[in-house]
Amino acid sequence: MKFLFLIVLLAYFVVPSTALECFQCAISQSLCSKETCKSNQLCYSANISAGTVTTFVSGCVDKELCGKTITNTYAGVELKLQPKCCDFNNCNGATAAQLSVLAISIMVLVWFVGFQ
Repeated sequence: MKFLFLIVLLAYFVVPSTALECFQCAISQSLCSKETCKSNQLCYSANISAGTVTTFVSGCVDKELCGKTITNTYAGVELKLQPKCCDFNNCNGATAAQLSVLAISIMVLVWFVGFQ
């Protein structure tokens, strides 16, 4: 049984990856749809500020914009956001508790080694 878990875990890392899928949200964390990112993009979430008003946004963003402050002016109002990026499917979901692939892999490895 442990051997089967190890095979499945290894197969997960060998199987070619598909496009990254992210939540795309505007205005509210409860108004989201799913979006497929391009190869040069990661999932992101951020609070966007327009003057004194702040709202939540998420989706796909170019990798080089991650962690940088982006400023743009629209209709005379300055908009600012700093995307926080992540790199696994639906990792930018605001309310879901999620584990990274690394954390899951470590737990399985500990279980596998601990029960020999």
